[in-house]
Amino acid sequence: MSGGGPAIQRLSLHLENKQLIYFRDEEGAVKQILTGSATRTTLTGFFRLNRCNAVGKGMYARKLLYHELPQYFYWCKQKNVWLGRVKSQGSIGRLFFAKMSEGERYYLRLLLLHRRNIQSFEDMRKIDNVIYTTYRQGANAAGLLLSDNNYKSCIAEGAELMSGEKLREMFVLILVHSPPSNPTVLLEKNMGYLSDDCKFKLKRKGLISEPTDKDVYNYCLFLLKKELFLHSTTFHQVGVEITLPDLTNFRSHDNFNNNLDHRIQKEYGPGGSGKTYLLNCILLKCKKLGLKVAAVCASGIAAVLLFNGKTAHSKFGIPLNVHENSTCNWLPNDQRSENMKNIDVIIWDEVSMQHRYAIEAVDRSLKDLKRSNELFGGASVLFSGDFRQILPIVKHGSIYDQVMVCLKKSYVWNLLAWESLTKNLSLGLRNNDNTEDKDLFAAWLYKLGEGKLQSSDIAKVPVTPIRSKFSENILTLRQDVVKFVYGDLNNILCGGTTQAIIEYFEGRGIITPLNSSVHDINSLLLDQVQFPSHISRSIDLILEDSANDVPEEILNSIQPPGFPRHLIELKRMTPVILLRNLNVGKGLCNGTRLLVHEVRGHMLVCTVMTGWRKGTTVFLPKIKLHYEENEDYGICFSRYQFSVALAYAITINKAQGQSFDYVGVYLNTDVFSHGQLYVALSRSRFKKNVLLCAYGQTKCVTNVVVKTISH
Repeated sequence: MSGGGPAIQRLSLHLENKQLIYFRDEEGAVKQILTGSATRTTLTGFFRLNRCNAVGKGMYARKLLYHELPQYFYWCKQKNVWLGRVKSQGSIGRLFFAKMSEGERYYLRLLLLHRRNIQSFEDMRKIDNVIYTTYRQGANAAGLLLSDNNYKSCIAEGAELMSGEKLREMFVLILVHSPPSNPTVLLEKNMGYLSDDCKFKLKRKGLISEPTDKDVYNYCLFLLKKELFLHSTTFHQVGVEITLPDLTNFRSHDNFNNNLDHRIQKEYGPGGSGKTYLLNCILLKCKKLGLKVAAVCASGIAAVLLFNGKTAHSKFGIPLNVHENSTCNWLPNDQRSENMKNIDVIIWDEVSMQHRYAIEAVDRSLKDLKRSNELFGGASVLFSGDFRQILPIVKHGSIYDQVMVCLKKSYVWNLLAWESLTKNLSLGLRNNDNTEDKDLFAAWLYKLGEGKLQSSDIAKVPVTPIRSKFSENILTLRQDVVKFVYGDLNNILCGGTTQAIIEYFEGRGIITPLNSSVHDINSLLLDQVQFPSHISRSIDLILEDSANDVPEEILNSIQPPGFPRHLIELKRMTPVILLRNLNVGKGLCNGTRLLVHEVRGHMLVCTVMTGWRKGTTVFLPKIKLHYEENEDYGICFSRYQFSVALAYAITINKAQGQSFDYVGVYLNTDVFSHGQLYVALSRSRFKKNVLLCAYGQTKCVTNVVVKTISH
């Protein structure tokens, strides 16, 4: 094989004065030693380029990382120096690999991957004008290593902005979602920050008139224990080994649970008279009758719309990867088991998205727990869902594989009685909208979701009731949809109040099938925002039980679905979406949209834009997310990063359960899953505020509907 490309330039990696030295006999060893040419390597040449700020193909060396250098400079083997390219195509730089067990060489490599304008080995260890003794110390100071110091810095940052109550909430998020290596020490060292409001609270509540330091310490532990309880966990389960004092006195004066229920009921207001409103009415009626109710949903974004709603996985302890014999993760005598025994009613929303094995696992576990052969152990169950919408995800599966794992294929289905809500109450009536037009559009949406506009499960359908633009120019389509939804973006950001900006973003969204399209649109809109940019870089680590050694830059390039990116660019007043269920009880779930106010090194300051917590300020720490080994990448690794993504645009799957005023549906590629087109076109409250931009000239788009399921 010949003529392959692009060329690869191997980049040397060595400690100071530890490089291999090669001599050319014809030049003479003595001369090469005296001139220093024998000791020159691509790495020392990199330092030299930065010292003189050389230019290659119009790019200054000081702006480049070591592995980016070969794109603009080439290594002259005759002289052992880097020379600037003029017009020739650059090559790809590849650093020699170093395992973590190699110590300082590994940490030098880590620094080289992330630092620019380095002019010497000593300069490599210089961070914020402090010269560290080792490269490991330098890498740690540069924030490239994950340790409990990261969490300590996060808490210190938070203490500058928030009270003890908010700080305790964030600290518990760290304990639950990103366990430190020594949580007990982290708690003890930061007790001063975490308890800074406890003395005042004790006095205000009349618990202790003159609290001692011990009283303050104990009360802080009580408040942390209560916060952990909201996550269904304890100090022991999150690794905090501490002897708890007698907290009975604090508990007897605490009315937290009553206040929380009252606050939720008071602040929640129905957006219409739809399915969720009906479920909440039933839920409240059950509570008034003294029944124990579990309100759960398949997704976090739907759970926050129910009173005290939780995701089904969180409430019931359903395993992440379910199979036909799965059971819930309950211990015989733990608190969760006791709570499950007492459940009288289960209200389960968005069940059309739930894997049948998850539902069967709950049925199986409740039967065993309650010693009953009745369905769900005798508890009354109300399922709610729309099978015209998206079905459970089956990785690498077809639409028919999705059908096989939905509730309609479970033994549970044949034991249920069903009622249908047929009138669409989500379509608003405003300005030029009229009742007749609204009813016609609702009828058309119904036919679209049922597959009545097509003869086969996958077919092209006309979209004449919707305003649409078709083009074979992807750039034009992207610009059209951005202009329609966010045409006045900078006017709002520059002249609007925070509340006006929240209302603006809450009511707008661009929806598209693929994550890659979401990223393209988000990047385009972020570039238009005129505020300073902040880059958050993740720390990616191979897990110890993974057999493979993988270079850091390869880990950085991996982008699994639902994972934050290695590099997240954020600006003030940008919308983001949460990628994990951090605290569903407080509205922080997978799908919650937030407005960024401030970006810190280890923390985001945001305002919630959706759900009953709308308008609340939240503080989000970086957390460690784990990726389990599978056939896609074959490795296990962790990523320490903010669990967010930009949210000017979101995928259709993420949009399910959310409503907007203005919606742009961007179909640069066809939808590929059951119910996606129906979900995309039914996200807006107003038909006239929907624009569909699709690739092609046929004025038709692909619709995927498995009719045996949707009917």
